[in-house]
Amino acid sequence: VDASYWAQTEIAAVVSDSVMTLTDGNFNPEGRMSRVEFVKALLKVLGQENLEVTSKVKFSDVALNSDIYAPIARSQQLGLVYGYPSGKFLPDNAVLRDEAQSVISHITIDADVDSSIVAKYADADKVPAWANEVYAKTLSYGIYVNYPNENELRPTDELTRAEAAVLLHRLRQRLNLVKTEYKSETVLGTEEFKKEENRKILQLAYGEFKKQLAVWELQADFRAEDEEEKRKRKEEEQGKIKIGEQVSFEKYLKNFKKTIDNEIL
Repeated sequence: VDASYWAQTEIAAVVSDSVMTLTDGNFNPEGRMSRVEFVKALLKVLGQENLEVTSKVKFSDVALNSDIYAPIARSQQLGLVYGYPSGKFLPDNAVLRDEAQSVISHITIDADVDSSIVAKYADADKVPAWANEVYAKTLSYGIYVNYPNENELRPTDELTRAEAAVLLHRLRQRLNLVKTEYKSETVLGTEEFKKEENRKILQLAYGEFKKQLAVWELQADFRAEDEEEKRKRKEEEQGKIKIGEQVSFEKYLKNFKKTIDNEIL
């Protein structure tokens, strides 16, 4: 690959990291990226290339004794790249650009994105209906490639090896956007992994807290009804106490939620 080649930086990075490999010393950037090659490279980006295979491959065109069995089995276990209704994986078929984007969208965290971003591209009408949200998400995350024309997405074109290198390199730079279940602890990093686990615990705790809060509020309503006469007799005094308690409790709840949100987000 010439030093002036448009994807030279990304190609050098994925080769250096062993995400993609050379054949007889050549990268073949304009060659097509096969489905099984994409699977192998994606597993490496996610740190799952050595994931223990615990299930049998269901695709009729993937032989048990073949060298592609293990990576496809790992992909199947993780739910990365799906097969076809025919029951085949078609490992040697080229990956289409919209298929690659679909995989990226599938494994990254969900978010509210502006779907109108797709309409900004000249060939937006060529994006299949099922892929509109896919592109809206991956474009928003910056995990896409649209060379040489930045105004075109070319969704149904075959993905070249150079384009795959760019896509995988950008994904690797944004591993924080990948859902935890798809990446290994090694890739995630110990601290980030622990933070992600703590975030899940806090989410559950906050959910339970809100349920308990609803119970407390209901109980408070019942007590309020039972003590209506008492409140009338001590309206001013209890009103002050009520206001004080309400301010204090609301302040506590607000601060608690802020703390949880900071940890979660």
